[in-house]
Amino acid sequence: MVEGEPPNKHKQDCDVKDDRVLNGRGSRDLELNCLENQKDITTIKAQGDIDRNSDKADFEKAIELTRYGKFHYLLLAICGFVSTSEEMDVISMSFILPSAQCDLNLNTQTKGWLNSIIFIGMMAGAYTWGSVADSLGRKKVLIVSSFMNALCIVASSFSQSYELFMLFRFLNGAADSCKCTTKAVHITT
Repeated sequence: MVEGEPPNKHKQDCDVKDDRVLNGRGSRDLELNCLENQKDITTIKAQGDIDRNSDKADFEKAIELTRYGKFHYLLLAICGFVSTSEEMDVISMSFILPSAQCDLNLNTQTKGWLNSIIFIGMMAGAYTWGSVADSLGRKKVLIVSSFMNALCIVASSFSQSYELFMLFRFLNGAADSCKCTTKAVHITT
């Protein structure tokens, strides 16, 4: 349905109930339409949009009361740095491969594996880290994965064989997947 079009009429023989609301109506209007009698509506309108003295609030009222503060801006800055670190890990291979080609005797196939192993590590680690973050806490897991990421970067920079370099890049990808999943949850909630 395009905005501005009249809603379709329900067929009499159709057993599907369609109680969708037209576009442009907010949640406050929906809540008011759900009330059964007019007395409840006038009581809510008299209280105002937000009752600051009430102990109970729904999610939207709680968000309005909380507002944005220093914590949110700090969290956004930290998540920005985490995102930058994550992206630098992914694109760093374009700078590393030309010099590593000579040192590790790489051919086209091994260079391709080095480029893709970080993404394989991300796929392997995302589900695991997401479950661990849900059970132990996202902040703790984000800090642990950041330290793991730093250790893997340092270890991969000192690795002298192709196999060790691949292992540390895989673990780097697994740590990056944790940062990716927990960062997204921190930003959206």
